[in-house]
Amino acid sequence: VYIRGDSLVDAGIEDGDIAVFRIAEVAREGDLVFACVNGLCTLKIYRDTPAGIILDPANKNYQAIEVGPDDNLSIRGILMNIIRKPRRQIK
Repeated sequence: VYIRGDSLVDAGIEDGDIAVFRIAEVAREGDLVFACVNGLCTLKIYRDTPAGIILDPANKNYQAIEVGPDDNLSIRGILMNIIRKPRRQIK
């Protein structure tokens, strides 16, 4: 999956990188998950709190996604590896 956006830059994941996932329907605390909430898919850090599931970004400019009891959450995969996009070389 090609990464689009910068919500995980503080985790070292940048726009244009390629994410490799292990197919999974269940996640553990702290996993980087490919998840869909009400049909919108994202890559975020999975948090299981007493108040419910939270999908956290790793960029202070973004808000966490709080998954409510009426939301439809599906975990599609767990991040296994990142393939870096080619970086421009300065001559």
